[in-house]
Amino acid sequence: GYLVQTVATDKESKIVEVLLSSVTPEEILAGKLFGLGAAGLVQFAVWSSMVVFVALAASAALAAVVTVPWLAIVLSPLLFVLGYLFLGSLMLATAALGANAAESQKLTMGWAVLAILPLMVLVILLEEPNGVLGQAMTWIPFTSPLTVIIRLAVDAAGVAWWEVAGSITVLIMAIGVAIRIGARLFRVGFLLTGSRPSIGELWRQAR
Repeated sequence: GYLVQTVATDKESKIVEVLLSSVTPEEILAGKLFGLGAAGLVQFAVWSSMVVFVALAASAALAAVVTVPWLAIVLSPLLFVLGYLFLGSLMLATAALGANAAESQKLTMGWAVLAILPLMVLVILLEEPNGVLGQAMTWIPFTSPLTVIIRLAVDAAGVAWWEVAGSITVLIMAIGVAIRIGARLFRVGFLLTGSRPSIGELWRQAR
């Protein structure tokens, strides 16, 4: 949401058009990704530490045993960063194609839906974390970050190490493609102000 908002603001103020005269689209896109990503990671770390603290405090107060999914917690920051870089670069590129903030929000809605798809089928993942659906979504870059975290939190013993390593590898490869294509579309979206580029033009720039 913050990424889309900043892109819409920059496009309306023509700031990026000036920046493009001295830096590359890749540098602008990377700067936005890393800047807001660092802020999100700090927020993520605070929330995670609070959850762990509350869980441990509750177990001590109730004299009960609470199992903390440490592996899921340890891998969560890495998966958060990778998922953010992948989806963030796509959202930045798509948001740049909108004429205003409202239109940019509509254009990026599809990426947001794909990102939260594991939460839409959360009941299935909780009941069968190692089922066909969970295993398939582990290998899809759009859904792998959340899916892997959920599966590790529910049944870490049932998730093979090569599934985690493989999903991270696929995600890293997808990030490279997304940033490269996203930077080109990002540039087209900002330079072609006043008219939305055609599908053919977008395809040509992406290639």
